[in-house]
Formats: sequence, C-alpha cells, structure tokens
Amino acid sequence: MRLFRRRRQNESKADQVAEAKAKPPVLVEIPLERTYAEHLDYLLKVVDSLPPFGMSLLEATGLSSCEDIVAEHGLPLLDSAAISGFAVAASDVADVTKDSPLEIGIDTGDGDLAFEKIRPIRAGEVLPVGADAVLAPEQVKVREKRSAVISSVDPGENVRPAGSDIGVGMKLMQRGQKLDPATVGVLASVGIDRVLVRPRPRVVIISAGDHLVDPGLA
Repeated sequence: MRLFRRRRQNESKADQVAEAKAKPPVLVEIPLERTYAEHLDYLLKVVDSLPPFGMSLLEATGLSSCEDIVAEHGLPLLDSAAISGFAVAASDVADVTKDSPLEIGIDTGDGDLAFEKIRPIRAGEVLPVGADAVLAPEQVKVREKRSAVISSVDPGENVRPAGSDIGVGMKLMQRGQKLDPATVGVLASVGIDRVLVRPRPRVVIISAGDHLVDPGLA
C-alpha cells in the first residue's frame, strides 16, 4: 500500500506506464450549475459520518441523536400546588360547608403539615407532607392566626401530581432526531445535560495563488 500516494523508490518507469494503462481515469460528471440544496446533498453523500461523541446540550443543539433517551424520573418530582392558596389534608375538611364552616389554625412552619391545620402555599411549591389538596383563597376566611374554611376539597384537588408532565420511562428523544431548543429544555428539566450525537464534519479551506488578498481588502 502506498503512503500518501508516494511511489516506492524501486518502482521502474515501465511499471508506472503499465499501471497507468491498466487503470483508466475515473470520469466524474460535474454539472456546470447546481443549486445549494443539490450541492449540499452531494457533499453529504461523499463525506463519511464521524463517530458518536458525548456533548453538552448546548454544543449538541442542531445535531442528530445517536441514542434513544427516556426519562429516568418524572416531572414534577413531587406533588406541587397548581394554584396559590392553602395546603390542607382533604380529610380534615371533608364535612365543611358554607353553612357549617370549620375554624382551623394556620400552620406557618416548614416541616410536615400539622394535624387539622392549613398552610399558605404558592403555585408551584411542593406540598408539605400531610397535605393532599389545596384550598383556593376564596374557600378560606382568614382572621389573624385562625381561619374559617367554608367549603371542602377532594384529595388531589388543585394539585399538580408528580410525573404529570413527564412520566418515568417516557421517551424524550429517539435515535436520529435532531436536537432543537425545545428538546434541550425538556432534557434539561429532567437533569440530562449530555447526549450522544455525531459531531459536524469540519471543513478546512486552503487558498493558494499570488492574486489572493486578505478578506475585506478586495
């Protein structure tokens, strides 16, 4: 095998002539004009794909995935409030009506929800342990450190359940799919920061000639 097309030193001129006759030149038909899309398609056919490489999400944006990606955990991770209001155990206010309100204390702690109390909560916050529903502001009349609940709620009411947006095992990206900004956001939201993709081929342009000038000087 020749190295970089260099001939062996012991190769005679006769051998060179014989080889030239034995191998006719390959004629490549090159159209005089072709569109950008046609030229790009031609280049993609003659350029070999690079081996897969792990990249960060931002570096991989616009590249095609070499693997199927599934969610290892759900989103949201835990039950959270769908609205701003008061976290509550639904069983504590099961029999409450407007005509039969329930006087109940307000829990301002950070740990588990105290028994037969409610706690102010904002939309998106994780429900404290012991709470399984959220009372809307209009369902509660607050008086200093006490409050009156005037209607009941069902378990799970006004709650955004864990895994309701993305379930465990859900396919987030399939092999061959191009990584776009929307997919980057989804992957990042479940803690995925690197993906296996094929890097873009790099093109080196070498210009030669006495008539060439630096860019911008022509």
